[in-house]
Amino acid sequence: MIKRLCSLLRMTQPSVSDPGMLYAHGAAVPTDGDAGYATGCVFAHTDGGAATALYVNEGDVDECDFNAVTGTINDIGFEDLDDLTLDDYAAGNIIVADGTGFAEVAVSGDITLAADGAVVVVDAAIADGSKVSFGTSALTRSGDNVIATLPTTDPGVAGALWISGAAIAVSAG
Repeated sequence: MIKRLCSLLRMTQPSVSDPGMLYAHGAAVPTDGDAGYATGCVFAHTDGGAATALYVNEGDVDECDFNAVTGTINDIGFEDLDDLTLDDYAAGNIIVADGTGFAEVAVSGDITLAADGAVVVVDAAIADGSKVSFGTSALTRSGDNVIATLPTTDPGVAGALWISGAAIAVSAG
C-alpha cells in the first residue's frame, strides 16, 4: 500500500529505519531544539506570510533548527553568475560568457543596442549598394534608402510581406 501511495504522489518510498518526520505543517513552527524532525524536514507554516511560509530543518532528529526558505527569482538558477551583479546593470548591455564566467558588457562595433532592445546599425557599416538576401527576399541600401525585394508568392510565414498582384500582402502563415 505504501509503495502504491508513493507512486501516486511521485515520491520515493520513505525508509522506516530513518527516524523523524520528513514533512510537517501547522500554525506554529517547531521550536529550535525540539526532537522528532529529520534533517531536511520541510515545514509548511500555515499561518505564515511572505518569507515565513516555508521552513527546512537544518538541525538533526534530536535537535531541530528550522530556518525560513527565502529568496527572489533573481536568486534561483543564477548561482554560477557570481561575477555578475544582477541588481546593478546598465541599459543596452548584454551578458556574455567569457570562458570562465559571465560579464555584463556594452554592445560595440557597428551596432548599438537601445534599452528597449532595438538594434541600430551604424550608417558606415553598410556600404551603398550592399544587399542582404534571405530566401526570396532582399534588402538593398541605396543612399539613405532601403529597397526591399519581395517574393511574388506567399512565403507561408506569418507576418511576412509578399507581392500579390499590384499590392503588398501580409502572409497569414
